[in-house]
Amino acid sequence: MKADLLTAAKVKVANPDVTRAICEFRSDFFAGSGIEAAERYFFIEGGALAVENALKAAMDWKVRKNLGRRQR
Repeated sequence: MKADLLTAAKVKVANPDVTRAICEFRSDFFAGSGIEAAERYFFIEGGALAVENALKAAMDWKVRKNLGRRQR
């Protein structure tokens, strides 16, 4: 497993060459942690992209919340 993670760390996470290793890691991680597995995953390559996407998700949530208030 360490060799698979090292391979994944050397290449982009979205690279299809490491998809199998990521799936196995996900299964092992959730099996060992006791956390329920999520239906979908979104991998980010860097911190700036992670922050950008978190802000987009937060703005989308706020817009949906505000639209829901108007419909009442």
